[in-house]
Amino acid sequence: MSSYSDKSETYCKQEHCDIFFNLHYEVHIKFIGTEVSNLMVSSILVFYFLVVYLFQLYSIPAILNLSV
Repeated sequence: MSSYSDKSETYCKQEHCDIFFNLHYEVHIKFIGTEVSNLMVSSILVFYFLVVYLFQLYSIPAILNLSV
């Protein structure tokens, strides 16, 4: 009787692991998609502000020197 209980407990644990793995996989894929999109937006914003900052840093003094 104890062997039947052990088998039932093992089966329930295995089923729980399968359900958990599938759920974890779906959540993991959605999380990766969200992180990739956030990383793309962040990198575009950082690149934009870096270009604007460098343009102001080097172009405005050059324009002022040319106009004087």
